[in-house]
Amino acid sequence: MVALEISKRYAPTKRKILALLDELEASRTCRQTVYLTPDSMAGPVPEELAGVVRQAGRSETGLVVLLCADRIIAIRPPFPVTSDVRGAGLATSHLVEILDSDFVVGVVLLRLGRFAVAVLEGENLVATKTGSGHVKSRHRAGGSSQRRFERSGERLEREFFDRACATVQAVFTSVDARLDYVILGVERHRLRAFLGRCGYLDALGSKLVDRVLDIDRPGQRALEGIAAEVWKSRVTEFTLAEE
Repeated sequence: MVALEISKRYAPTKRKILALLDELEASRTCRQTVYLTPDSMAGPVPEELAGVVRQAGRSETGLVVLLCADRIIAIRPPFPVTSDVRGAGLATSHLVEILDSDFVVGVVLLRLGRFAVAVLEGENLVATKTGSGHVKSRHRAGGSSQRRFERSGERLEREFFDRACATVQAVFTSVDARLDYVILGVERHRLRAFLGRCGYLDALGSKLVDRVLDIDRPGQRALEGIAAEVWKSRVTEFTLAEE
């Protein structure tokens, strides 16, 4: 029986993932390629891929699995796989199409007190806007004083979310009809609250990619390097070992 062992995990840029595909093409060692959409990954997967999917982890954009002679490579692309495909050999045309597309992508980064909004066309930054707002830190006193503080903090949070949402709509308006995807960099425990206050974003539906960027400090500096983050894939490589 063959056992899977994770040999490495990494997050290559678009250029590095394309170079990996060129290397695999030259080696001619891959016997099959399988594409799984996010919906497919949420349900039963083919038995021979169950271990790969489980160990590669949750993917909001689906998975591209390259079954090669000496290793298995699972790629979580930056944007969603849209159809389940199984091809003989190294069948990477669908993945390359994702990576070569000049998608128009809206980016919203938000942590309490700071937000940054951008539009990318391909890897080019074409619009940006940043902002900030006062949000209270946690209050340690008890009783009615604590409750008043909490109410005040909730009000400030709502006002901050509303200000960020208005900025998002203003920045996205010029490309609204052309937006392919929107990616958020919002603390997960605040994501639902923000979307609940921002009807504009919530109405985008399927354009919202269920993938959260990990950005500590939203601001112009973060936006200047955001294209590389947006276009990164996540790769898990497995070695094949006899049990």
